[in-house]
Amino acid sequence: VKLWVLTGDKLETARNIGYSTKVLSDEMEVMVLDVGPDIGSGIAAADSDQLRSQLTAMTATAEGATSKGREAALMVTGSSLEQVSELGLGGPFLEVATRCKVVIACR
Repeated sequence: VKLWVLTGDKLETARNIGYSTKVLSDEMEVMVLDVGPDIGSGIAAADSDQLRSQLTAMTATAEGATSKGREAALMVTGSSLEQVSELGLGGPFLEVATRCKVVIACR
Protein backbone atom coordinates (compact mmCIF):
# COMPACT_ATOMS: atom_id res chain seq x y z
CA VAL A 1 0.00 0.00 0.00
CA LYS A 2 1.41 3.34 -1.00
CA LEU A 3 -1.42 5.51 0.33
CA TRP A 4 -4.15 5.14 2.96
CA VAL A 5 -6.91 7.74 2.93
CA LEU A 6 -9.42 8.11 5.75
CA THR A 7 -12.39 10.37 5.15
CA GLY A 8 -15.75 11.09 6.76
CA ASP A 9 -17.39 11.30 3.35
CA LYS A 10 -19.93 8.82 2.03
CA LEU A 11 -18.71 6.12 -0.35
CA GLU A 12 -19.74 7.84 -3.59
CA THR A 13 -18.30 11.20 -2.50
CA ALA A 14 -15.05 9.53 -1.45
CA ARG A 15 -14.88 7.80 -4.84
CA ASN A 16 -15.39 11.11 -6.67
CA ILE A 17 -12.71 12.79 -4.55
CA GLY A 18 -10.36 9.88 -5.26
CA TYR A 19 -10.74 10.33 -9.00
CA SER A 20 -10.61 14.14 -8.93
CA THR A 21 -7.37 14.10 -6.90
CA LYS A 22 -5.95 11.39 -9.18
CA VAL A 23 -5.52 8.95 -6.30
CA LEU A 24 -7.81 6.67 -8.30
CA SER A 25 -7.71 6.26 -12.08
CA ASP A 26 -9.74 4.53 -14.76
CA GLU A 27 -6.80 2.19 -15.35
CA MET A 28 -7.04 0.83 -11.80
CA GLU A 29 -9.04 -2.13 -10.61
CA VAL A 30 -11.13 -0.37 -7.93
CA MET A 31 -12.75 -2.78 -5.47
CA VAL A 32 -15.41 -1.81 -2.94
CA LEU A 33 -15.99 -3.50 0.40
CA ASP A 34 -19.37 -2.25 1.56
CA VAL A 35 -21.32 -4.54 3.86
CA GLY A 36 -24.47 -3.34 5.52
CA PRO A 37 -24.45 -2.52 9.22
CA ASP A 38 -26.72 -5.53 9.87
CA ILE A 39 -24.10 -8.13 8.98
CA GLY A 40 -22.88 -9.57 12.24
CA SER A 41 -26.33 -9.77 13.79
CA GLY A 42 -27.89 -13.20 13.60
CA ILE A 43 -25.63 -16.10 12.68
CA ALA A 44 -22.07 -14.81 13.06
CA ALA A 45 -20.51 -17.86 11.38
CA ALA A 46 -22.49 -17.30 8.18
CA ASP A 47 -21.63 -13.59 8.22
CA SER A 48 -17.98 -14.39 8.78
CA ASP A 49 -17.95 -16.90 5.91
CA GLN A 50 -19.66 -14.41 3.58
CA LEU A 51 -17.22 -11.62 4.38
CA ARG A 52 -14.23 -13.98 4.23
CA SER A 53 -15.35 -15.15 0.77
CA GLN A 54 -15.68 -11.56 -0.41
CA LEU A 55 -12.18 -10.74 0.87
CA THR A 56 -10.74 -13.86 -0.76
CA ALA A 57 -12.32 -12.89 -4.09
CA MET A 58 -10.90 -9.38 -3.75
CA THR A 59 -7.43 -10.76 -3.10
CA ALA A 60 -7.70 -12.79 -6.30
CA THR A 61 -8.95 -9.73 -8.19
CA ALA A 62 -6.03 -7.63 -6.93
CA GLU A 63 -3.54 -10.36 -7.86
CA GLY A 64 -5.13 -10.67 -11.31
CA ALA A 65 -4.87 -6.93 -11.86
CA THR A 66 -1.21 -6.96 -10.89
CA SER A 67 -0.46 -9.86 -13.22
CA LYS A 68 -2.01 -7.82 -16.06
CA GLY A 69 0.13 -4.78 -15.22
CA ARG A 70 -2.71 -2.88 -13.58
CA GLU A 71 -2.85 -1.39 -10.10
CA ALA A 72 -5.53 -2.24 -7.57
CA ALA A 73 -7.35 0.06 -5.17
CA LEU A 74 -9.70 -0.69 -2.29
CA MET A 75 -12.53 1.45 -1.02
CA VAL A 76 -13.96 0.32 2.31
CA THR A 77 -16.82 1.69 4.41
CA GLY A 78 -16.64 2.19 8.15
CA SER A 79 -19.33 -0.44 8.78
CA SER A 80 -17.28 -2.93 6.75
CA LEU A 81 -14.15 -2.20 8.78
CA GLU A 82 -16.17 -2.63 11.96
CA GLN A 83 -17.39 -6.04 10.81
CA VAL A 84 -13.90 -7.09 9.72
CA SER A 85 -12.73 -6.31 13.24
CA GLU A 86 -15.69 -7.88 15.06
CA LEU A 87 -15.52 -11.08 13.03
CA GLY A 88 -11.75 -11.45 13.39
CA LEU A 89 -11.00 -11.01 9.69
CA GLY A 90 -8.12 -8.57 10.00
CA GLY A 91 -5.72 -11.01 8.33
CA PRO A 92 -7.78 -11.55 5.17
CA PHE A 93 -8.49 -7.80 5.01
CA LEU A 94 -4.77 -7.03 5.15
CA GLU A 95 -4.16 -9.62 2.42
CA VAL A 96 -6.33 -7.51 0.12
CA ALA A 97 -5.13 -4.10 1.36
CA THR A 98 -1.43 -4.88 0.98
CA ARG A 99 -1.97 -5.76 -2.69
CA CYS A 100 -3.48 -2.35 -3.38
CA LYS A 101 -1.75 0.89 -4.30
CA VAL A 102 -4.35 2.87 -2.37
CA VAL A 103 -6.94 2.11 0.30
CA ILE A 104 -9.70 4.64 0.93
CA ALA A 105 -11.74 4.23 4.10
CA CYS A 106 -14.93 6.27 4.24
CA ARG A 107 -18.16 6.64 6.20
